[in-house]
Amino acid sequence: MVNLSDLKQPRVYQDALAEGLEQGRQQEGLTLITRLLGRKFGELPLELRSPLAQLTLAQLELPTLCSTFHR
Repeated sequence: MVNLSDLKQPRVYQDALAEGLEQGRQQEGLTLITRLLGRKFGELPLELRSPLAQLTLAQLELPTLCSTFHR
């Protein structure tokens, strides 16, 4: 829902804010997945952490994540 304060903000600001929020969600998802995998399997080696860091937020979701690593 759009409110009056949203309409007062320039489009560039709105786009930058949306991008920042998306990046924050992606980082939070990565942190969560890394922590859960670390609890299950111990410290993750760099060769596993690097590919995880490249995944998008959608790819970090469990069904997608499982299919990504079971190719």
